Amino acid sequence: MGEALPEGFFLRPRMSFPASWPRGRTAATALDIARDVARKLIEARRERDAPNADHRNRRVGGPPCANLIVRVKEQHKTRIISSKMTIFYKIILPAMWISFFGVATFGLFSSAFGGPGGTPPLPEDKWEVLGLGLIGAAVWRYFIPLKRVSMNGGDLIVSNYVREVRVPFRRIRRVSESRFEHPRSIKIFFDEDTGFGAMILFLPVFMFRPWREHPTTKRLRELSGSD
Repeated sequence: MGEALPEGFFLRPRMSFPASWPRGRTAATALDIARDVARKLIEARRERDAPNADHRNRRVGGPPCANLIVRVKEQHKTRIISSKMTIFYKIILPAMWISFFGVATFGLFSSAFGGPGGTPPLPEDKWEVLGLGLIGAAVWRYFIPLKRVSMNGGDLIVSNYVREVRVPFRRIRRVSESRFEHPRSIKIFFDEDTGFGAMILFLPVFMFRPWREHPTTKRLRELSGSD
């Protein structure tokens, strides 16, 4: 299957091309790269042998297999498509909001926090702070489902910062986005449960023009062939 290397990669050897052995972080990735290289070599051979092939456009110099290895490896690199602010909206902001207003509410209702000169807090102050805390908790419910999403080869890698799952693009049924909300979000609907449900929500990289479709939405639709 593959040979484990000290640097943490797996090697899928081809003795006829020792300088261009495909490597991946897992044995499955190494096999995927080798499979893609073989397919592209076959396609290149067919193009070269075609009767109407323009041989003037042939690439000169450099081992063709090594060039294909490089291009296929680029396709198999993991690319994060969710915003770096995901962890802020999902974990940091809610924790700060609830902690601050939780302590403030407890202090006001227990009279630990008083007004000037030690006077008891006003009733309206108590309820205002409690209301703000509840609003923050309600907003947090929207951000809890946020996922960190990246692409690798033909798969999506979906993570909730505790565990992650790989989902092939072919399982995507629909992609939608909320253009006029801030922050903008994208929903991906799958044909069945992925381990995080049949739908995931994530924040794409910020784009200033809300009236335009986000490039990530367009790319996901292209890769999955969905609407």
